[in-house]
This record gives sequence, structure tokens and C-alpha cells, in this order.
Amino acid sequence: MQTLRPALLRWGFAAYTALSMAACGRITSSRMEAIVLDAHGAELDSKRLLFAGENIPSRSVVSTSLAGSAALMLLPNMLLRLGGSAEMEIDALTFAVDGNETDGGVRQRAATVQLRRGHIVARVEQHGYNNASLTLRTQRAEMRSDAGALFEITEDSVATIATCVRGHLDMFPFGADHVSTIWPGETMRVDSAGSHHEPLTAAEREQSEKRCAQAEGVLLLAATAQFEARR
Repeated sequence: MQTLRPALLRWGFAAYTALSMAACGRITSSRMEAIVLDAHGAELDSKRLLFAGENIPSRSVVSTSLAGSAALMLLPNMLLRLGGSAEMEIDALTFAVDGNETDGGVRQRAATVQLRRGHIVARVEQHGYNNASLTLRTQRAEMRSDAGALFEITEDSVATIATCVRGHLDMFPFGADHVSTIWPGETMRVDSAGSHHEPLTAAEREQSEKRCAQAEGVLLLAATAQFEARR
């Protein structure tokens, strides 16, 4: 897949922002749902196929086939792409309100996702004046990011591997007494031997940046398509 041109990405981001604002206007404190931007070979709760354009609530489990994928807008400032042979659960979608939520009163948005297996790319951006926080959990660690982050995480039977491309990611390995911050170009691995930073070669860093940039482009274009469909 070729790198998307900057102008196309700018249009995708503009549409994504518009879709986010529209979604924000429909959110209520009693019912928050993620938007499925795109889905191929993906299932919901191991019961039925997942389709682009539908909304799914907290506690939903999304799984993909070997060649499958799913793109989600968890909250108006959080996009996530699940790769093939993967499974994740949306643990919680929350926000804190200070005043009228339809008049700029939403001050903080947070999502918690559990990655059971596979690969994801996540993008977290600022939305208006409110704060953003994304927490991802695996069987070995918990990771948290704020606005301005782009990163990828792989979870398998051997290790949890997190790589940051933009912003930063804080990792809390289970059973450890420390927090590790992962900066752009850095990778953190957690396995049976513990947690440790792994240096990336120039080629490995370039490959990671390319994977995340491609996923980001796919997410923004999918958000554009949903914006056009919902106008």
C-alpha cells in the first residue's frame, strides 16, 4: 500500500473531526458506544459478523479472521485498528462532565480496551478542550496514552510488545514496581523474563512508522466514509 498524500490525509482528518463532533452530540451519560468505521472478516461477540456503520457498546468483543481487520472510533478522539487473527474487548467508554455536555461541558473522555491477542494500531488526539485518555490491557501489562499519540501493540502467547511512533505511551508491567515510558522510536517488551526496552534498528523503526502511518491513513479514510454516510 502506497503512502497516502498529505492533502488526502488532511481531508480525512477534517471529516474525522466532523464525524467526532456529530457523534459527541448524540452521546448520553447512560449509553456510550463505539462506531465501527470499517470491518472485514470481523465478528462481534463470536456470534455474528461486524459491519461498518454500526455502533457497539462497552463489553463488546471484536475478533478478526486471519486476513480480517476492524477499524473503530472508540470515542470522538480515539481511533483503533485491529489486525488479522486478533481479539479485543471494549471494557469501558466514559466521560466526565462539567456543566452542559452539549455546550462544551465534556471535560474528559476515556476508553479502556483489553487486547487478548493480535496486533492493533491506536491513534489518540485532542478533541476540543477536553482531555483524552486511552488504556490498553493485555495479560502482561497495562498501557496508557494521552492525546497526540500514535502507537502499535502486539500480543501473543510469548510476549507483549509496544512501539511508539508519536507522543508517548506509559507501560505498567503486571507484578513490577515501576512505570516505563515509551517514546517515539522505542519498543518495550514484556515476557516471562520481565520487561525491558528493545533497541530498534533503523529498518525496524522505519517499518513500524510505515505500519502505523498506513493504519492511520486507513482509519481517517474510513472515518471520512462514515461521515459522508451519516450526513
